[in-house]
Amino acid sequence: MSAKKKTALTTLIIIIPTTIVVALIALLNGFNDWNALVYAVPQGLSGQTLQVPNEQTINDVRGSRLVLLEGIDNAIQRLIDSQPKTSIQKSTGEFDTTYLAYLLKTDRLGPAIEELANLEAKVIKVFGEKTANKEVVPEIENLMGPLEKDDQQQQQQQQQQQQEEKIDDVITSRLELLESIDEAIQRLIDSQPGTSIHKPTEEGFDITHIIQLLQTDQIDAAIEELTKLGGFDTTHIIQLLQTDQIDAAIEELTKSKSEPSTAIHKPTEEGFDTTHIAQLLKTDQLDAAIAKLTKLEAKVIKVFGEEAANKEVVPEIENLIGALKSEEFSPTS
Repeated sequence: MSAKKKTALTTLIIIIPTTIVVALIALLNGFNDWNALVYAVPQGLSGQTLQVPNEQTINDVRGSRLVLLEGIDNAIQRLIDSQPKTSIQKSTGEFDTTYLAYLLKTDRLGPAIEELANLEAKVIKVFGEKTANKEVVPEIENLMGPLEKDDQQQQQQQQQQQQEEKIDDVITSRLELLESIDEAIQRLIDSQPGTSIHKPTEEGFDITHIIQLLQTDQIDAAIEELTKLGGFDTTHIIQLLQTDQIDAAIEELTKSKSEPSTAIHKPTEEGFDTTHIAQLLKTDQLDAAIAKLTKLEAKVIKVFGEEAANKEVVPEIENLIGALKSEEFSPTS
């Protein structure tokens, strides 16, 4: 063998699964002269990029299922045709898959899987397991496998949707009870003819007494009495007193005795706003909502008195608080 390096023209053809043929052409000087390798791309392939198929739509999926079903029909027909002596007519009449196709088109995957299982059992019974396994069973299993996965995913989506609907129903029920509380408070407000504080109240306040305090220059004591009248708008009168407009304040108080709604107003719905409570109910902050409802109940009792509050509002508030504490209004129940 010559000591001189042999020169060899080497051509390597590599077949790539993507059907792209790449030729490796090199003039090799020695056994390890791999730097001389040159890639030669066949004409027509240069510059091309692999196309990634777009994501399938639901119609594409349904179409694929029907194609696989057609493969089952064809396999059954071949099996029938291969057995001329069989008592089965040379048609797929005995193995009609029209209803199965309908189930696949309407995404009723559970019933479709059952129909496929029944079809497979019938084919095995009629043609025998060995014969059926050669032609038909692989086709059926080829469709049944993906259907079972899709059916499982479909069931999970339905469960998630049902859970979301249940949560929506729970929140709606909470808000309906809160609305009942608002309506009860409004009825109680509307039942007040104006203000009853020109008469001695259950808390012992009396406009006549306040006027007497003002007439004897006990301004601070009068302001204190007015401040204690929670739920009634005495802001304007207090402002008059704080700016030394004593006579004007006395006039307003005197006017309120004959026209109660002019100076000291009855409680308003703004004073019992439940917007924040509604937000807490919508966002499942139930402990915070219960705390707010408890404060609302105390405020209603303070403003209207325990007897009046217990008739209208307190039962509605306790109804919602009790429901929130129970599993009835828990989204996870």
